[in-house]
Amino acid sequence: MSFTYDIKANTAKNRLYLRLVGTMTVEDAKKVADTIIVEIRKLKPGWAVVNDISELKPADDQAVAHLKRAQDASGKAGCKRVVRVMGKQAITHMQWNRTLSETQGIRADVASTVEEADKLLDAG
Repeated sequence: MSFTYDIKANTAKNRLYLRLVGTMTVEDAKKVADTIIVEIRKLKPGWAVVNDISELKPADDQAVAHLKRAQDASGKAGCKRVVRVMGKQAITHMQWNRTLSETQGIRADVASTVEEADKLLDAG
């Protein structure tokens, strides 16, 4: 399965939206991390992430290193909460939670859709 991604900062909601689909190579992971780092500069401290990984396959250790780089930058840029949209890939969620815990000391909330994730964040 090829890899696609969509990463956008929503300044009105002060949220970063990510949708990652397929199998991420090391090169893909570098592009994703670089894009995240550019997009988070548009947000104010206290921002949140909606991370849709419902169709993402687990990544190898080299790719994970790039994801940790992005998560570390996110923590330093004021990310306060993460809501992850999960599919059947529990291992992918566990992988992302491990690196999130290591870089920011937090764990992601879980939602089944982006809309549900937004509702969780809107509720506070």
